[in-house]
Amino acid sequence: MASVSKPACFLKKYLAVTSTAIALAALPSCLLAQTAAPALVPTAYSSSHSDANTFAGEDLDGSSLASAPDGSIKTIAPQYGGGYGGGRYHRYSDTSGFSHFAFEAGGGFTAPIGNVTSGGFTSIIGDGFNYPSETYGGNYLIGGGWNFTKRFGVLGEFAFDTNKIPGRTLSAFYNEIDPQVGLSSSGIANIGGNVHTYSVTAEPTYYYYNGDKHSFAGYVIGGGGWYHKSTNFTAPVEEEGYFGGVFVTNQTFTSYSDNALGGNLGTGVSVKPFGQYSSAKLFLEARYVFVNTPRETAADAAAGNLHTGTEELIPVTIGIRF
Repeated sequence: MASVSKPACFLKKYLAVTSTAIALAALPSCLLAQTAAPALVPTAYSSSHSDANTFAGEDLDGSSLASAPDGSIKTIAPQYGGGYGGGRYHRYSDTSGFSHFAFEAGGGFTAPIGNVTSGGFTSIIGDGFNYPSETYGGNYLIGGGWNFTKRFGVLGEFAFDTNKIPGRTLSAFYNEIDPQVGLSSSGIANIGGNVHTYSVTAEPTYYYYNGDKHSFAGYVIGGGGWYHKSTNFTAPVEEEGYFGGVFVTNQTFTSYSDNALGGNLGTGVSVKPFGQYSSAKLFLEARYVFVNTPRETAADAAAGNLHTGTEELIPVTIGIRF
């Protein structure tokens, strides 16, 4: 076997390595020259996965609303709030009839004035002294009506005033010497008495002031109608109970009454304790009431037609109004 020299063997290995490296270096450029660039294919995604504006085309501020047929710009009422009383509350401009309906109830004390306190029973007792027919008492009222605007309405009211007959007047009845002159207790001791006045009236009401976003208001009220005045004298009577024993009750032994026309005029204030959007208002008012009942005459007394004359009262009432 022929031997190969070391220099020849080294050269052969060098050439083999070099040719391999050249082939490897040329391989990527060949592959790139033969392979086409991949085409970009659009992929469909749902709107939840894309960054597209999901509110595109929506009118968020109302600036692009279409015009109405008459050329005016459409407007949308707010769902909550807006306008007098807010979107969820009735306004006087609403078409709802309930927002105009009014209801009230209240009570208080009543002060008598005029003929009631100075000579109401003068001619009945007939001794020349002035005897008042009433002293302080109480009242209550209930009513309903219609508010035409937020400032003006009309109420229909039923009112009841009750006042006591003063002890000085009752003592004069008991000590009356000649019962034929007028009314006496006919010897009945410990008598009592009261005057009841019922009325059914129409009451126009005007709110002249609305302040603090309608939470506080001032108003005037006045009207007139039918009044029924009843004067009653009572005496204690012993009665036997169903299960034995005796108890005492006051029973009316004499009563007379008058029907007459009358009127009233007053003023008051109201406040909304449950907020400005509530329809409930607490009110405090005072009125002057005049009832045109006839005055007693000697002929009336002799015939048993008893009267106490005109009645004038000042009821002060606190209550709630819707």
